[in-house]
Amino acid sequence: MTSVPAVSAKSPGRIARMLPVVLGVIGLGAGLWMSLSRLGLPVDGLPAINHGPIMVGGFIGTVIALERAVALGRPWGYAAPWFGAISTPLLLVPLPHTLPATALLLSSLVLLIMFGVFLRNQPTDFMLIMTAGALCWSVANALLLIGRSIPDIVPWWAGFLILTIVGERVEMSRLRTRPRAAQGAMGVLVVAYGATLVAGTFAADLGTRLGGLVLVGLTMWLVRYDVARLTVRMHGLPRFAAFTVLSGYVWLLVSGVFAALWGKLTAGFYYDAWMHAQFLGFVMGMIMAHAPIILPAVTGVPLQFSRLFYFPVVLLHLSLATRIGADLMHSWSGRQWTGVVNIVAVLFFMAVIAHSVKLARSKHHDQGQS
Repeated sequence: MTSVPAVSAKSPGRIARMLPVVLGVIGLGAGLWMSLSRLGLPVDGLPAINHGPIMVGGFIGTVIALERAVALGRPWGYAAPWFGAISTPLLLVPLPHTLPATALLLSSLVLLIMFGVFLRNQPTDFMLIMTAGALCWSVANALLLIGRSIPDIVPWWAGFLILTIVGERVEMSRLRTRPRAAQGAMGVLVVAYGATLVAGTFAADLGTRLGGLVLVGLTMWLVRYDVARLTVRMHGLPRFAAFTVLSGYVWLLVSGVFAALWGKLTAGFYYDAWMHAQFLGFVMGMIMAHAPIILPAVTGVPLQFSRLFYFPVVLLHLSLATRIGADLMHSWSGRQWTGVVNIVAVLFFMAVIAHSVKLARSKHHDQGQS
């Protein structure tokens, strides 16, 4: 999420950028609503089984694909976010799962082709890592298409998001001096992580445990070499992004430890703790860290940073820690109310984004009149 060129709000293709954003936000809202049902609360109207596909594909995957399409700057690249965006309405109605799964598979394949172009033009370690992430998403969507269970698909979804984020942070770490041995260690860790995903297809418990150990190693590498350790000493947006990135690493570490200890899980309290440590704590935390930077670059809509951004991030982390505590104590009611607070934290962050857009526009209007 670091190498996207800024675009003008009036530049050609604005609709091609904004429609996936709108549908992605709708997907986020729908996914949050579905999560209420999965928490056992009395809500209905949307198929709760599609919570994972719409959050990973309709929302996050679409946003990642849009970011890369803008960076690529070629019309065909927008097919990736458009296919991802199309999956959102398809996941909201009772249709055969093959329809949204096909849209998501096409989105991931176009994204993989885009990364092939990027890799040809820039054959670097971080680009190779992100390409591996796109490959994981293609595998996940292929498994979804053939009807594999969600627990079987989850590790590949996680691989897509984790490797994409790791690649982006490795790209940022170029601003720090890295020993050659550190670069080699990252390569070994990424290859090992991919191997555990493949192994998990044949020996799910062993693959999950080994994958957890690799995630612990990846976290240690990132904490040691991420530029966030330097930028956290700055002020304003750089400090916020660094704080949120570093706090996200805590949840990546926790998810790795859980996977190593518990192995393959398909349901229950421990499954909830493991899933949300990586997808909510790490992935959503990283989205919050990068959103104030990426959204203006992708959409051309300016944001005015303020300290308000810290509040939903802190609320997310505190409520998630409490939720995992409830899971470990097998408290169903505790899991329910903390899950609701998780949702409130995400909605709070969206409200802060909207407020920041309003502030930026007001500032621009005032400067225009002066």
